[in-house]
Amino acid sequence: MDRIGPVDSSAIVDALRRVGRPDASTSKGVSASQGQPSLRDVLASLVADVDVDDDAAVAGIRMAMLRAILLREWGEDAGNDPAFLGMLDSVNGAMETDPRLRALMIEAVQSLKRSRS
Repeated sequence: MDRIGPVDSSAIVDALRRVGRPDASTSKGVSASQGQPSLRDVLASLVADVDVDDDAAVAGIRMAMLRAILLREWGEDAGNDPAFLGMLDSVNGAMETDPRLRALMIEAVQSLKRSRS
């Protein structure tokens, strides 16, 4: 596997945009494949009990969501790359400080919660 670079964090933003769209169930990279639950289903399970109006609750689930997205995008072996956790921390920090990224995360969580109701 190639080493993970910081530019690869765009995969997270792209995936959040896909799951945040109303038609996300048919979006590329979000549908189920090879008998696995879809990324959307995995993420929806993660956020099922999250209060979207509670910033601390959304922040608390963010790292698990980011990890699920990257492992789905790049495969389980990506988690073994020495740069993986550092990149997760970096992207998580960016989402914490950038209002646009925080809004994107909240939009994705809201969409995921609506899809389960």
